[in-house]
Amino acid sequence: YKILRVQNNRFCSLSTAFTQAFLCCYCILFGSGVGLVYTASIVAAWKWFPNRKGLVTGSIFFGVGLGNLVFNLVGTAIANPNHYNVDENGEFPEEVYDNFSHMLKVLSVIYMFSHILSSLLVCNPCVEKPSLSTFADRSLATTKSNKKENRKKKELTVMEALRTGTFWKLWFCIFLSVSAGMNTISVYSTFGGSANEKLTDSYLSSIGVFGNVVNGLGRPFWGILQDKVGTKTPFVSLVLAQTIIMVFYSHLVSYRLVYALATHTVFFCL
Repeated sequence: YKILRVQNNRFCSLSTAFTQAFLCCYCILFGSGVGLVYTASIVAAWKWFPNRKGLVTGSIFFGVGLGNLVFNLVGTAIANPNHYNVDENGEFPEEVYDNFSHMLKVLSVIYMFSHILSSLLVCNPCVEKPSLSTFADRSLATTKSNKKENRKKKELTVMEALRTGTFWKLWFCIFLSVSAGMNTISVYSTFGGSANEKLTDSYLSSIGVFGNVVNGLGRPFWGILQDKVGTKTPFVSLVLAQTIIMVFYSHLVSYRLVYALATHTVFFCL
């Protein structure tokens, strides 16, 4: 899966002249590679810290936010080293677009080496098999408590979960929440630069840089809160915050500081 992500960047750099091929590589292959990397890392980390799943997940995504911060600066330095701003038509000079393919090639090489090193560190914990005497002692002490817990809580299979209304309500809420956050991340720079000429490219880049920091800090925050109070309260809180921001977002672009704070709030809740 990490090879898929690296090769995708390589293919993108070679297919920028063909819109359909580029969209296929960037949207499908890149998304698939990222999703598989997340899944493998999170599942392995959960096995190491089964009682701190929220914190572990948040910490992993903090690393994702930190990586976005670093590679946002790297990508900008390669593609737009002279810090050009968009013109009245919302476009950069041709030099910036000419550097785009080279930027993807450089990033693909960096991703390849970083993934090789990180994959060596992802593993499952070693499980020691208890002796028969230890197993007997533990089983006697936990039999009653296990019976009570099994009555109170029953693990659902995938098919059983798909048949519940709660699953689809959660899926729909997550779909809307992620869509709002990802769309904001994708268009905040272009939208801000075209709607308010006071929002320069350097200012919008700084919003992205600090937004990635805020996003990284938000992941462990929501994870720790989830471990302490459960899933419902944190999730409802972040969705409510996102909803309020999305309603007024198009009106906030007229104010530099307020627009930055609103964008950072969306980053924090993603």
